[in-house]
Amino acid sequence: MSITLKGILGAVTPIFAGLLPGPLGSVVQKVIGDVLGKSVTSQEEIEKLLASASPDLLIKLKQAETDFVEKMGQQKIDVIKLATEDTANARAMQLSTKSKTPAVLAGVVVVGWIGLMIYLLMETVPQSNAQIINIALGTFNSALMLVLGFYFGSSSGSQTKDETIKSLSV
Repeated sequence: MSITLKGILGAVTPIFAGLLPGPLGSVVQKVIGDVLGKSVTSQEEIEKLLASASPDLLIKLKQAETDFVEKMGQQKIDVIKLATEDTANARAMQLSTKSKTPAVLAGVVVVGWIGLMIYLLMETVPQSNAQIINIALGTFNSALMLVLGFYFGSSSGSQTKDETIKSLSV
């Protein structure tokens, strides 16, 4: 799965992003296709459609994710656990192998993002290059979110914690 797809989905629908590469991937792919109004056969198609999606479509996608989680909950399937297991497994692998690759990639992403931000602050982007800069910015933003999620945890866990605390204090 490309960083762009995972990043777009991760920003809008983190549960779908976590489930897409797993055993429920084909189900999630069908749900996303239904929202996009097109039968999609690959993650590349989803990426292309999401790259030009309107804010209204992204809101519908978020609502579809909420409905999906509710339906799975009714069937006693913990989709949040399934979605977060992917990251947990990656962290566990990193601890056991002590590979330098994730740290190097994370460094490249962070330095690249900072470099792009500095460039955008210091230079005027020619109109002919605006689209490629927007694509690069979206890719770096998505990749940065993946790096932060890997090293510091996901926001979905924080949301669950916040909701639990709120329900206890009421």
